[in-house]
Amino acid sequence: MTAAPKRRRTVPLFAVYAGASLVPMVALGAVLAVTYRADTNNSAMAEARSQASLLADDVVGPQLGATPLHGSIPATARPAIAAAFNRASGENRLLRLRIRDMAGVVVWANDVSGQTDAAPDDEAADAAQGEVVTALTRLNADPGDVGPVGPRVVEIYQPITVGTARTQVGVLEMYLPYAPIQHDVTAGLTRMYGLLGAGLAALWLVLAAISASTTRRLRKRAERLQYIAHHHVASGLLNGEGFADALQRHLEAGTSSTPALALIDVSRFREINEALGRSHGDQVLLELGRRFAAVAGDGALLARLGGDEFAVASLTEHDTDLHAWALRLQAAVAEPVQADGIPVLIEVAIGYYRCEAGQPVDELLVRADAALGRAKSSVDKCAGYVDRPDHAAANVALLPRFRQAISAGELELYYQPKTKLSDSSVVAMEALVRWRLDGELLPPGAFLPSIEQTAMIHPLTDWVARTALAQLAAWGEATSELDVAINVSARNLSDPGFASRLLAIVAESGVAAHRLIVEITETALFVDPDAARSCLGALHEAGIALSIDDFGQGQTSLAYLAALPVDELKIDRAFVSRVVADRTHAAIVRSIIQLGHTLGLRVVAEGIERDDEYARVLALGADIGQGYLIARPMPAHALPEWLRAYRTAGSRAAS
Repeated sequence: MTAAPKRRRTVPLFAVYAGASLVPMVALGAVLAVTYRADTNNSAMAEARSQASLLADDVVGPQLGATPLHGSIPATARPAIAAAFNRASGENRLLRLRIRDMAGVVVWANDVSGQTDAAPDDEAADAAQGEVVTALTRLNADPGDVGPVGPRVVEIYQPITVGTARTQVGVLEMYLPYAPIQHDVTAGLTRMYGLLGAGLAALWLVLAAISASTTRRLRKRAERLQYIAHHHVASGLLNGEGFADALQRHLEAGTSSTPALALIDVSRFREINEALGRSHGDQVLLELGRRFAAVAGDGALLARLGGDEFAVASLTEHDTDLHAWALRLQAAVAEPVQADGIPVLIEVAIGYYRCEAGQPVDELLVRADAALGRAKSSVDKCAGYVDRPDHAAANVALLPRFRQAISAGELELYYQPKTKLSDSSVVAMEALVRWRLDGELLPPGAFLPSIEQTAMIHPLTDWVARTALAQLAAWGEATSELDVAINVSARNLSDPGFASRLLAIVAESGVAAHRLIVEITETALFVDPDAARSCLGALHEAGIALSIDDFGQGQTSLAYLAALPVDELKIDRAFVSRVVADRTHAAIVRSIIQLGHTLGLRVVAEGIERDDEYARVLALGADIGQGYLIARPMPAHALPEWLRAYRTAGSRAAS
């Protein structure tokens, strides 16, 4: 809907450009025309001077002798000069001929004109000094000329020289008719103006055609970039940004409808990709998009938010049961999807939410995502949003308020130590963000799930990294042998500029890169695997340590894990908390530890809260421990004192 106006605006914009470019073309043509006319006139004058020189050197000069003229010319020269004039005048090449002596006095003329000169002409005086003088004038226009003013003529004063020494003996004054010259000039200029006009017109048309073609290509490129910015190219569906923009425009249009929003998660899609290949996986997603669109109906918004997540917004009024609508979306994938003849059985979880007027899109997505979380654990894999007072992540007031949290100094970092299990020595601490809101200190779980759904996660992660590294430097000797860990979200890994920003923050802090540990959840690696691998590769190359957090929750393949430049695995606390009571969980922990050590990685057991858990993970071979048994997260000012007490006690007694 937005592309058509852009195309309509292209025509008048191009017309303005074409008109504007025509102005310098016309100006250039005018300058060239004036220049051509001047050059043509100069050429005509040069031709006239050539005729005068020929007449003076070949006809008049040889008749005069080597003595400078004074008062008259030799009587023997008169017949030959008169005959030459008569021939030239008979051919209409010469209108008047005079010979002047070195004083400028007329000593011979074909008629009586000029005989009454009281004083020599300035032009004659200049010619007596050896200069050729040419001027465009009219016949009988000079003082002393007899008769009415005649036609336009070329007046020439030519020095007369004789002999091999080129001795000047007088001045030849002659008048050539300008009409033939003007005719030739006009004819030449007419042809030249025609060629010039045609050439400039052709040049303008060529430039206009190039400009029009370039404009079309640029417009298509801009439209393509705009399309790519708002669509998932392989499927043609809206991406997250395009979906949010389109939904926001609908909500701002002031319609009375209450659209429904659904987030759809495709179960085990990674397994489909690995088993069948990415091309078959794309075919599956394309078919799923078609089926969801058929259920959603005309006017609905359909988007592919990530590798295995769709969003559907039905923009019409929804008085019917939203749960039934979500089940219809779910039923659309009941039949197996064909991928090159291979039937693929698909299961989806759907979280839905009825939109309300005036709600920000960020809030809608957060609430639908919260519903999707409930749906994944429900029996029928469909669930709506439930507004729980303790569910601060869905509190709409938090999002706009968080935008000011960093600049307002409301965020704080707490630090939780990590110790080597074999000797209880502290090796690192994890930086955990807290938000002091209205006097209450909110834990990460109260606001981070909502922030991670928006672009605000980028300045937050940058702030955490900058603050943690600055604090590490400020502690000095107290933590000189310790590393600091920060958590990074999937959205950070998908940001092309994240790695370079983080490396700049490390360089600015003065802390060695190897003292920073970046923790990424296992599931975050698969939101955009290619972007994650590129980002982690850049960080690893710079020396930053990489850790996979909550390991065991996701479905990381061994091949993918081996290809990642990671240094550490953190076993999910859900397994550690039951490592003593549940043999299955103990076996899982043992397998993870053995896997990590086989790959040359250190293994961290997080969430240790009891002595028997500590002893069990140590016995199973874990390298590092973290949890409330060792120390709870503490503010920055408390960590040095805790370290002194811990090191003095030489054990966990200080905690």
